[in-house]
This record gives sequence, structure tokens and C-alpha cells, in this order.
Amino acid sequence: MPDPQEQNKPQIPKLIESDILIPFSPKLAKVLGDLEALFLQQLHYHTYYRSHPYLFVGQYSWHRKSYDDWCLELRHSKPKTLQVAARKLENHHIIYGCPVNVQNRQQKWYTINHQAIQVINTSLEELVRLDKKQAYERLLPMIEPHYDRNVSDRFLAALRNSEYPISSQRG
Repeated sequence: MPDPQEQNKPQIPKLIESDILIPFSPKLAKVLGDLEALFLQQLHYHTYYRSHPYLFVGQYSWHRKSYDDWCLELRHSKPKTLQVAARKLENHHIIYGCPVNVQNRQQKWYTINHQAIQVINTSLEELVRLDKKQAYERLLPMIEPHYDRNVSDRFLAALRNSEYPISSQRG
């Protein structure tokens, strides 16, 4: 019997249309930074092509993994550096993050703001001509209208209503 969560997954646009056969997008790396682009591409892979551990809430598929576990995939990275890269993507509204305390262990769940990815896709050729700082400065006002500040709260509420063993306090 098919998994009902799998059937309810929305059709998500390809992360970077022009680079579909390339696991790493050089254009995206030029705009966001190498580690940020790798983190985003791996998050895309885990939230839409892997089955565990993810939770599907609304139109978002959420994935959690410790920074140490992320480092096993992104081998030349350190946990603190990955945390900084993820925070940078969060601060620029490209991904959503939700810290959750699970059985007295801090976890961070992530999902992608696909509207932000669409903005990046439509502006990619212009953005690659800028340095990273200028690209981020140009991106933020374009992404801001597509950023839903309540996504993490809705995820946390759904998590609390599920059978997932979380504590009663956020983060």
C-alpha cells in the first residue's frame, strides 16, 4: 500500500532548472557560496528524494540531521561552519529552520522556501555577475514578499500534534 505522505507530496520545481544533471550547481555556488549551495542541494535531495527522517507538513517536507551527520556528507566541512552556512540561508529566507528539543536532545529541522528558489532561478543570470555580498543584498528584497514567517510555527504545532516525541518547549 502506498505511503499516504508520499501521495500528498506536492510537485516541487527542480532546484536549478539549467543544472538538472549536475549534482552541484556552480552558478548557485557563485551566488550563495559553495557550502551554502551544497547544503541547499543536499537539503533538497533529503526532503524530496529520501524517506527518513522527514515530516511533511502543509506544502513543506522537513528534514532533520545533526551538523555532525551533515559533515559525513559534506566531508570538507566542520559542524560550526555548516551551522553558519545554514543560518546564512535562513537569514536570507532561502530555507526555513525550526529548532526542536526531542527527548532532551536539541535538533534542527529544515525545509526549503521554494518561492525563494524560483526568485533565484529567474534572476540567476543577473546574480552570477555580482559578488556574493551584492547578490545577497539584491536577493533579500526580492525574496522577502515570498517569505512566510509562520512556517516554522505551523511545523512545530503539527509536530506537537503528531506522535513524534518532542518536549513541550521550542528549542
